Amino acid sequence: LRQPGAMTTESFRKDVAKKLSDLQSSSDEDAKIDFPSDLTSSDRKYIHKIAESFRLHTLSSGTGDARFISVYKNPPAGQEPKRPREAAGATPQLSLSAAASQNLQIASHAQMSGGRTLLAKVRPMGRSRMMPKTAKVTAAPNEGDVVEAFWPDDDMWLEATVTQVFDDGSYRIAWAMDDSESDVPADYVRWPGEPD
Repeated sequence: LRQPGAMTTESFRKDVAKKLSDLQSSSDEDAKIDFPSDLTSSDRKYIHKIAESFRLHTLSSGTGDARFISVYKNPPAGQEPKRPREAAGATPQLSLSAAASQNLQIASHAQMSGGRTLLAKVRPMGRSRMMPKTAKVTAAPNEGDVVEAFWPDDDMWLEATVTQVFDDGSYRIAWAMDDSESDVPADYVRWPGEPD
């Protein structure tokens, strides 16, 4: 039995990745894995996230010490299938409104002068007007930074502090609610107040 607040270990992460990879490649379309109930909430959270990256389906059941997670190759009864991923390098299908299409046609037939299209009332735009005011480049969190970390069991972002930054970009965080620690992927960490 793992102690509450125990960290998700590297060997645990590798074991989970291997099991989920095997599940994903299984020829049994009804295949599933039931993980034991002695996992910590951080372990369950990690399994949810990794299963999502494998495009597998998860379902948590039970309460308290009896809570466990099941991972399915295909959605269990009552769950919606995941949206299919776009093929790598696929060009998204875009469509233009009739007005935008007409404006493009007019612009493509504009008079040419010296090899350049003549455009009316076009003024240079300053750099400050090119970048939206809400756009902000932020640095990745470092040790000691207070952040929000994703808690998939409740689908919530909760306050945490970065205690270690790993070479692969993942983090070890301490949850503000109970000081337990978890190792989490980079996309489980954001600055407070950032949009989902």
